[in-house]
Amino acid sequence: MGIPGNLIADFYLHAGSLAPNSYQSTIKALSFVERLPRVQKIANIGCGTGLQTVILYEATHQPITAIDFIPEYIQSVEHELKRQNLDRYIHPVLASPDNLPFMNEEYDIIWSEYQASKIGFNYALNEWNKFIKKDGYIVICAYCWLTDNPPTAIIDFWRKNENEIAPVTSRIEQLRKTGFLPVSYFVMPDECWWNHYCPLEDGFESFLKKYPDDPFAQQLIQNIDKEIDLYEKFGKHYGYAFFIGRKTDC
Repeated sequence: MGIPGNLIADFYLHAGSLAPNSYQSTIKALSFVERLPRVQKIANIGCGTGLQTVILYEATHQPITAIDFIPEYIQSVEHELKRQNLDRYIHPVLASPDNLPFMNEEYDIIWSEYQASKIGFNYALNEWNKFIKKDGYIVICAYCWLTDNPPTAIIDFWRKNENEIAPVTSRIEQLRKTGFLPVSYFVMPDECWWNHYCPLEDGFESFLKKYPDDPFAQQLIQNIDKEIDLYEKFGKHYGYAFFIGRKTDC
């Protein structure tokens, strides 16, 4: 029996970090979108706690639909948007990433920093393509192998991990095969991983105090601690990368 989803959601909600990230990386990825002033509508799929969603709005000043399938995340985003007086511009929606309430060719950009490696990179590209206008963009993150022969320990970890991983070249080829012209990609720097891991580590103690006798809570913390340890030892073999593609099919 696995760790209950509500327990995982509670931990990451309060930790506030769902994947490697940085303000600079989000802005860098956005810089590859040509004719950005003409963009009128953006969807952020897997918005989590809304950090990147707010960055996107502040950089584009265009309406954003923020999608997540976890109710607690959507509630958190709604609260934060009201606090910042941004609720007129960013619209949180509770929906599954594989059953989106969008119309065909509705969006200029579909952005996803957290979701693709969970539901499958290739699946996400195929499923979301139809919602993007011709010559619109997909900006999407995924875990990638950076070396040809990673150690067995890290291969075993990723086989058991809920996120998929593949070589960068494979990701680029998947973009092409699903109707996107690969515009650019870049691997996030090491600091992005610590932007992710440090808040998680900071949340260990309070989480265990909240669930003092819960073996699943203890297992979750142990799993994350092991993940951090493996990154310290083997991080040069894998990374988290942005991929930017422009839709070329009709």
